[in-house]
Amino acid sequence: MTAVYPGDSRVIDVLRTRDGELLTVRPIEPADKAELERHLQHLGERSRYQRFLRPIRQLTERDLAYFTELDHRDHEGLIAETPEGDPIGVARYIRLPDRPGVAEMAMAITDDWQGRGVGTALLRILAERARTADVRSFLGICLTENFDMQQLLRQLGPSSTTKPLRDGTVEVEVQL
Repeated sequence: MTAVYPGDSRVIDVLRTRDGELLTVRPIEPADKAELERHLQHLGERSRYQRFLRPIRQLTERDLAYFTELDHRDHEGLIAETPEGDPIGVARYIRLPDRPGVAEMAMAITDDWQGRGVGTALLRILAERARTADVRSFLGICLTENFDMQQLLRQLGPSSTTKPLRDGTVEVEVQL
């Protein structure tokens, strides 16, 4: 449901979790560096590994610039927040230079909010924004055992392919 949240014109959507909580969704901005670091600190070690495919404790200044200074067409990022402004989910896509209709996507939901429908809703909002930027499919690279993420991706469109990669990962491409 698209809405304007009172007091914040940056909000592009409001979503309701399975248990009735309302969250706002807005594009990530350069001023969100501290918010992204705070989000990372609320991810458990396993969630961080699933998102970055490597152990990570904090984001570097270079990472923070890359993840917040976006053009919102070839590189889009969205953040889901509680009414109090706590970041609980981040989703993004980055268009592949050699395949302009395809974008790699990534997403992380803080551990306390997983299983409540936030990831599903946030990914659908991201896909909608991608379609308006002429992205026709998402490519997700995830751990082989991350069945939840693979299932989320497959729910986006009627056609998906899964290809095993090296180091215990799979590539899931889904048509938007």
